[in-house]
Amino acid sequence: MPFEIQAWDDVVEIARLTNKIPLLIRCFRGLVPGVSNIRLSQMKAVLEVACGPGVWMQEFAHVHQHIEVTGIDTRATMVYQARERFKEQHLSDASALLVSSYTKQLPFDDASFDLVSMQFVSLLVRVQEWDSLLKECQRVLRPGGIIRITEYELAQSNAPAHEQWSQLCWQAHKHLGTSPSFSHRFLGWFCELEPLVTAIGFQECASLPHVVNYAYGTPYHEAWMRDFNLQVSKYLPLMIEIGLIGAEQSVLLQQRIQQEMNLPHFHAIQFFLTVLGKKVPLSHLK
Repeated sequence: MPFEIQAWDDVVEIARLTNKIPLLIRCFRGLVPGVSNIRLSQMKAVLEVACGPGVWMQEFAHVHQHIEVTGIDTRATMVYQARERFKEQHLSDASALLVSSYTKQLPFDDASFDLVSMQFVSLLVRVQEWDSLLKECQRVLRPGGIIRITEYELAQSNAPAHEQWSQLCWQAHKHLGTSPSFSHRFLGWFCELEPLVTAIGFQECASLPHVVNYAYGTPYHEAWMRDFNLQVSKYLPLMIEIGLIGAEQSVLLQQRIQQEMNLPHFHAIQFFLTVLGKKVPLSHLK
């Protein structure tokens, strides 16, 4: 099966991201984890890679009204939704562009942005394409500019259907070539991201971990359960198409996941990692 993200159900994904992004901002305690408000106040232009329906950009634009924020996405539906969102919110300094690829030359001049932000692009970019992606991010960043990458790892829980879902996600990533892991227990990006960013030439690189407890009764449980149901609805058709699970089995699995998450003894945590790096100022290259 060719790697074709355009065929995935963007309607479900728009609903999921509209729910998930504000939730993650609360969980991470900020729009750009690890970057101070003082540093953000000095910026003029920000780029989000794989901006989706523009939810993160909307939040960013409301908080940092002096900064021009631009998003790119390869999905026309997402770009349309982002533009409509900005229009409705009267966000004149926010814009979204449709691009054919994240790994080919982006439609921006060198040194155009102070920050390049991307979240969960491992869902959209093959392992061997990351080098090209990061080089383009470096090119469009101004000297001293910051790259921010946030990725996720498979959840852990005490629930059998939940764990089966994690294994299906790992298998799907391996099928699509978007996981560097040799172990079925991990997607593998947590140990790869900072070395990748460092190898491209970014300096002052750092990793910032995040852990979200969404067990039954915790503050994040209800919102996380909504997100999980949308996530399963979105990706199960893909898993059926590539032969990881049958149609009847998928219906039963989704029902079991919902039942498990509503049990008082349901326990689960989700891991995330933010990696930061700074582009070397030209003076450092002399």
